[in-house]
Amino acid sequence: MNNKTSIQLGKLTIVAGEDLPANRFINFSGCLCSSTDKVLGVTTRSYKAGSLACIITHGIVPVETSGAIIAAGEEIRASTEGKATISPLAFQNIINLDNAAGAGKFIRVKL
Repeated sequence: MNNKTSIQLGKLTIVAGEDLPANRFINFSGCLCSSTDKVLGVTTRSYKAGSLACIITHGIVPVETSGAIIAAGEEIRASTEGKATISPLAFQNIINLDNAAGAGKFIRVKL
């Protein structure tokens, strides 16, 4: 369960390109990010495909982890299914604020 706090500074409404779970990275097509996608924002709740989804684009939001060990202060990126993982390329400019180890954990990220 996600019990992380958030500070939502920027929001954008987008049509969900597929069913979107809460706390996942979303790409510019309104779908879950893959490891090669640029991140548009993060969902704060679940949305059905075709519905209008509110995406947080700026601020501090919780994201579910993919299973990697992530230390606070590391730059992260999206992995499969829009989950967070460490970024060896550091091209996303998304900073992790929490420590996490294993899949299904939640970390706060600064977008």
